[in-house]
Amino acid sequence: LVQQLTSVTWDRSNYTSDYMFYNCRNLKSLKFAPSHSFVGRHTFENCTALKSVDIPKETYGLNTAMFKGCS
Repeated sequence: LVQQLTSVTWDRSNYTSDYMFYNCRNLKSLKFAPSHSFVGRHTFENCTALKSVDIPKETYGLNTAMFKGCS
């Protein structure tokens, strides 16, 4: 089911866990709530259609592997 997502507005919690959207190849955009504070490792790995991610500037836990496999 998660692999079918195309757009997400994440406002349910202030963090995303490791591999949360891993291999969501149809995900094109994601917007986090202003209160979002942590993005886990490899969160967007292999999200090859991803074009836009809106991450609040106060967010921590960002790392290079979070976009691994994205083009």
